[in-house]
Amino acid sequence: MLIGDRLVGTVTVWHDITERKKAEEALRANDEQFRALADSIPNLAWWANGDGYITWYNRRWYEYTGTAPEQMAGWGWQRVHDPEVLPTVMERWKESIATGEPFDMEFPLLGAMGYSAPFSRVSCH
Repeated sequence: MLIGDRLVGTVTVWHDITERKKAEEALRANDEQFRALADSIPNLAWWANGDGYITWYNRRWYEYTGTAPEQMAGWGWQRVHDPEVLPTVMERWKESIATGEPFDMEFPLLGAMGYSAPFSRVSCH
């Protein structure tokens, strides 16, 4: 604290952030476990925000589609859909986002080998 030009005292505030750091570490560990599990399954998997913006794909997605994370970010997944089916996929995806109802649809995805394979069921909750 200053009185005039003279320092006559200080105030020091300490915050114990031990619990916050423990929680952050636990969250990091859970995230690593989830990713390890999701990367070990033979299925394609992804994670989307509530607005439909896809933020994560498992390793199998990239292997199958032959894409890279920067290509798939956000709405980039549209590039691996059959152009004839994509409008229906988009309509149903946006409807699911708007209503909160599960997204459940069969559609083909373009693979790295250049052909589309149908996925028998895609279900998002």
